[in-house]
Amino acid sequence: MSAHNQPDVADAVVEMLKKRHQAEKFLDNILNFKPLVSSRQSLSRFMDVFVSSVNGLKALELENLSEYILYSLTLRKLDHKTRGGFNAIVIHENLTPTVNDLVKYVEKQRHIQDIVSQCQQDARSSGRNKREKRKALKLL
Repeated sequence: MSAHNQPDVADAVVEMLKKRHQAEKFLDNILNFKPLVSSRQSLSRFMDVFVSSVNGLKALELENLSEYILYSLTLRKLDHKTRGGFNAIVIHENLTPTVNDLVKYVEKQRHIQDIVSQCQQDARSSGRNKREKRKALKLL
């Protein structure tokens, strides 16, 4: 990538982030909308909030709306640290994230945590073995 193309790439990333942020706001409105009570006020609120959010989400013309919604719902179930790590990759690589990308990332994170856990267990076990050997030597 040349220095000439860098502003274009940066603009595209900013535009993608703005679009994703707007999509998240629309999804929040849709998912957090409380069930209606049959009244004129409730029906008006339904039209103002829910329907306008659905229409706004559609108007963003995301590449694959159903995939984006599944991705967003999946991402919301993860902790802040995991979400942040994945989002950093998405931004750095200028990806259009999918559920499969997210699941692969989570699988890698789980594998890393398994390795770290095993190393910690090995270190504790090694420390115990050294202490036991020192005690045995003292007894001699």
